Amino acid sequence: MKLKEILRAEKEGIIEEWQNILFSSYLEGGLKFLTGKKNRFHNPVGHTLSRCLETIFESLLDSPDVDLVRKELDEVIHIRSVQDFSPSQAISFTFELKNIIRSHLFKFVEKKSDFDELTAFENRIDHLCLLAFDLYVACREKTFEIRANEVKRKYFKLLTRAGLIEPQE
Repeated sequence: MKLKEILRAEKEGIIEEWQNILFSSYLEGGLKFLTGKKNRFHNPVGHTLSRCLETIFESLLDSPDVDLVRKELDEVIHIRSVQDFSPSQAISFTFELKNIIRSHLFKFVEKKSDFDELTAFENRIDHLCLLAFDLYVACREKTFEIRANEVKRKYFKLLTRAGLIEPQE
């Protein structure tokens, strides 16, 4: 059986484990909420994270559509970058996919060609991890830029109100 066929057969379990790892990084109350409601209107974050992980995994199985993976991963990273996660915590779920896949494929990898296929797939995951890091850094930079601009705007307003500078038009 080819690697892709096995991964397709195991897809539901792999994605569920991957979601559980991602969701378990939240506080207990958050975990219950994220896994509890499936409706996208009652649980937009949980719905978005679940949808994105599934799309990313499916794209990794097929020939990876870099733009699609970037878009979906960007949504996940945007959510995680504004929360109280360190950079490593924010992107660690991408690395965990390798362990999940290895656990599902352990009994199927018998020949060198199977191992080579698995290694090639894991290389895709490595690229996903690097992309996640790049996206995280970009999100954090944007967040800090927005905060800095807000401080500048407030400071300018304060100086204008105090009559120390003339308002600009």
